[in-house]
Amino acid sequence: MVVVLVIALVTGATGSIGGAILRGLVGSATRVVIGCRDIARGAAAIAALPAGGAAKVIVRPLDLASLASVRELARWVDGELPRLDVLINNAGVWPRQRRITRDGFELAFGVNHLAHHALAVGVLPALERSVGARVVTVASGLHARGKLAWDDVMQTAGGFNGTRAYEQSKLANVMFALAFARRAGPRVSSNAVHPGIVRSALTREYPELLRELPPRSIVAPAVAARAVLRLATDPALAGVTGQYFDRDRAQPPSRAAQDRAAQDRLWQLGEELIASVR
Repeated sequence: MVVVLVIALVTGATGSIGGAILRGLVGSATRVVIGCRDIARGAAAIAALPAGGAAKVIVRPLDLASLASVRELARWVDGELPRLDVLINNAGVWPRQRRITRDGFELAFGVNHLAHHALAVGVLPALERSVGARVVTVASGLHARGKLAWDDVMQTAGGFNGTRAYEQSKLANVMFALAFARRAGPRVSSNAVHPGIVRSALTREYPELLRELPPRSIVAPAVAARAVLRLATDPALAGVTGQYFDRDRAQPPSRAAQDRAAQDRLWQLGEELIASVR
């Protein structure tokens, strides 16, 4: 059920879902690159992998709160890898208090959206060297509650609302995935996926949200990872692009996410914000 001889790049591979994605990839890929802010945690994630995996796992520095770090990883990928078959944009944050990235962007928008926009565009030449490359962006069903605050995407006015900022960033994830599918060309597919609700470090500042959910609605990291891995590696999904998946089912995302004019507006905004940081 999986593609062999895959070279993959994963963000957030030291987290619960990311670790499960990494474990799923090492059995089939030949090389997996994990971008980590904390290199020691990356090494620990590799050490925890089961013996016998076929892949060579490489840890590279990546701080998604710094566009300079994102650009450095993209340059390394383009210069050191013969191609890139799979990019999994998995890392994410959900802050309770307003915080900013090193570049001055609101943390959720900067890390969840802008950094992954910059990374996907930055590694596009390596993706285009592959045949049938895939980009999988891990989104959330909460994107359907999100609204793009066009006049204040950095949440500077009024009181900061972490859930609203997170929902905005997840809507941006879906919109970016669909817009990237239209721009990347026929050799590269791009899809977004809601892998399910997982008890993880992402929600460590919001434990009350999980307490309100029925236990059966919370899935294990390995279950959530399967939805991501399917989009990344299942031959049956070769050529499928510009789709939103709720776990293993393709379905229409929110109306806001489907708005092509809004997608293009977000794309242009992202390009301008990224270009403003040198």
